Amino acid sequence: MLPLRGDRVLVANDNNFPGNDGRIPGRADDTELVVVTVPGLRDAA
Repeated sequence: MLPLRGDRVLVANDNNFPGNDGRIPGRADDTELVVVTVPGLRDAA
């Protein structure tokens, strides 16, 4: 997770950590990224 500006955070999912194999043998899966908006996030701390 990485805090962004305002009420947004970036969430990363490394699908083949700690190895290098993915769904296709010999080829690593992509890392997936999603930005999530959480209203009131900065007020919660």
